[in-house]
Amino acid sequence: MREKIIVITKKLFSFFIAEAFVVFLLVFSINNFIGTTDTSINADGIGYYDYLPATFIHGDIHRKDWVISNADSLEYTRVNSVGCYNNYENNSKVNKYSVGTAILQAPFFFYTLASISQDRSKLNGYEKEFQRTIFHSALFYLFLTLIFFREILILHKVNKWLIFSLQILLVLGTTLSHYVHIDAAYSHVYSLFVFSILIYLSQLYFLEYSVKSFYLICIALGFITIIRPVNVIVFLFIPFMANDYDNLKQGVIRIFKSPKTPFIGLVLFLSIVLIQSYFWYIQTGDWFVYSYREEGFNFGKPELFNVLFSYEKGLFIYTPVLLFSLLGLIQFLINKQYYKLITWILPMFFVFYITSSWWCWNYGASFGMRPLIEYY
Repeated sequence: MREKIIVITKKLFSFFIAEAFVVFLLVFSINNFIGTTDTSINADGIGYYDYLPATFIHGDIHRKDWVISNADSLEYTRVNSVGCYNNYENNSKVNKYSVGTAILQAPFFFYTLASISQDRSKLNGYEKEFQRTIFHSALFYLFLTLIFFREILILHKVNKWLIFSLQILLVLGTTLSHYVHIDAAYSHVYSLFVFSILIYLSQLYFLEYSVKSFYLICIALGFITIIRPVNVIVFLFIPFMANDYDNLKQGVIRIFKSPKTPFIGLVLFLSIVLIQSYFWYIQTGDWFVYSYREEGFNFGKPELFNVLFSYEKGLFIYTPVLLFSLLGLIQFLINKQYYKLITWILPMFFVFYITSSWWCWNYGASFGMRPLIEYY
């Protein structure tokens, strides 16, 4: 039995060694070159994370029955001080950000909450132990992302050394490292993780036409939505994963071959999305809320050039390595793979358009064009 455990351990170690080494390189760079930080929960990251201390430490997430006249009273002291809660129509306050990131952070939060020696009544959820555990959470999901990244490329028969090189470029050659370290509580590394699952499952589906894969895709899409709702548009890339029109057509036919398949898929998707609705309800009394209130999109005046090339936050200025990825479009043209060319360009243009239409095109205090990190 002991020998079997040793063999299995060695196999697992050899299976994950490349991803572990890439994560080690990032941690080594942080400790020796970039510099460490005492806070990993900052700015927008506070909003994504605050569901956890609000629910399990302070108990102030249930506010729908609070007296409206008390909106500025002691009951709201902590809520007002956090800075991530917007005034709602009935003078209640709603967390501006979505709950999905907190759900993925929860295991690390619970471990820290259980192991901390300090009196829980004196905790605020932002002590150094919690700051550190969110950094570890981001590292963990980065590690899983790299594994799915590798599996995606293996399906395309990419050389293992090229995969390893691309993993290093992803972590050390893009702005992703900042959102694993300095702003680890932001949603982007978590979105990237679930994106990688969605891509992997989509490719598996078009290889096997497995109903199980379809159901898992629906669940993944649900989590993508409650992590950052606008990212639901990633489903537009699914035709690209099919590789050609015939494969896409066959995949769609298989889904609708039985009426219960798309119905179950929709139920699975909505069951995840309704988690967010539940948290809106216990905060405001309404099941559907636009929590960003006055903030929104200006679709008539997209800042497309600035989003891509501005020295303030431009994607290709802060992450120039992505320019090399565009060479793949030339390869599609040379090989006359027009289906792949079109099914990549059209949804990617739509992503750029949506991103550049946000009222604050530079997305505030951040490093690089952060809303595009999950599309890496």
